[in-house]
Amino acid sequence: LNSRGIDIIWSRIISWFMNEDSVVYINNISIILKQLKHKTLYPKSTSNVKFKKALVEKMKGDCNLWIDEIQVIENELLNL
Repeated sequence: LNSRGIDIIWSRIISWFMNEDSVVYINNISIILKQLKHKTLYPKSTSNVKFKKALVEKMKGDCNLWIDEIQVIENELLNL
């Protein structure tokens, strides 16, 4: 299967088995996971610091799911 096919199948599964709140939650987690994988060329840049702070705020919105990741990012920001 290619990624487009997987996306189509996944969206069908989601529409059949999940309510709207669950879909929003899964989408938010997917966005956060993609952002956690992001590597920057300029860690000390203001845009990167802003990006990291916004990411921490998103993760804090999901209760205690991201405690370890939040600590790693906050430590990175302190060491800049």
